[in-house]
Amino acid sequence: MPWSYFLHTDTDKLSVFLRSREYCCINFASSFRKKHLEGTIRNRLFTGNDDIIIHKKRDNETVDSAIMLTKSGQLFPVSKHQTVETNFPDISEGLNLFRNSLIKVNTIMGDKISVEKILKSSFSSKTAVEGINSFSYFVMTLENDAFKKAGNTVRGVRIRTATADDLYGLIPLQENYEIEEVLPSPEMFNSYVTAHHLASVLKEQITVAAEKSGRIIAKANTNGQGFCFNQIGGVYTLPEYRGMGISTSVVSFLIEKIMQSGMKASLFVKTNNKAAIRVYTNLGFKIAEEFQITYFF
Repeated sequence: MPWSYFLHTDTDKLSVFLRSREYCCINFASSFRKKHLEGTIRNRLFTGNDDIIIHKKRDNETVDSAIMLTKSGQLFPVSKHQTVETNFPDISEGLNLFRNSLIKVNTIMGDKISVEKILKSSFSSKTAVEGINSFSYFVMTLENDAFKKAGNTVRGVRIRTATADDLYGLIPLQENYEIEEVLPSPEMFNSYVTAHHLASVLKEQITVAAEKSGRIIAKANTNGQGFCFNQIGGVYTLPEYRGMGISTSVVSFLIEKIMQSGMKASLFVKTNNKAAIRVYTNLGFKIAEEFQITYFF
């Protein structure tokens, strides 16, 4: 079957597909799950003007690929195909359904194969340079029985769940995290947007902080809650406290919170960040596949 607009009657089929791949599409899955629970899914469009297209297999009409375009211009593709295959859906055919809405695309985020196919098929006139506006990551997942708990071994450091009262203590770390790890250019940093986003994270996600002498020195949080996975992000330690194992202890504490809620943990990390990959591997994470984010300035 060809690509088509998502309809309300496709809800169950899309849910099944997203569950099978959500560790590499947590933004898509968490948004869909939230709107599903709120009862705000409508034919073709979510309320709020996020749009979804899906591709179904010819033999049994199960969903095998999907793409969400948000009202803010983020494009989230996901496919069940993890290797280049002859039967990989024609993504350009699907993207044509978005018509003029593609003009607003400022970010493409998803499994590496899908993102690269989109860039070649529909954004060939735009430049995507690794390390400049395009970044490669490993998606890492953790099975609950593989978790290797790490205790807090640093004297005087307290690790705890953060609350809304910690907003101003966390802002300096969040600002540095975004500038150093997230934004393709420091000029894109906006302190108001950061503070507003962090307040939302403290309200809707799980945030863990490491505190010493009343000062927050490290943090980590979930940044997406899907059907089966909670995605970890925002991991940051102040430079003067690095190399002490604090980040490992903070992430370990967060994983425990995730597992207590009956979920599994996932995250993505830049492919060249060997120190972070070592930390996550020591906690039991394994690399699942490659992930890519491309920004258009």
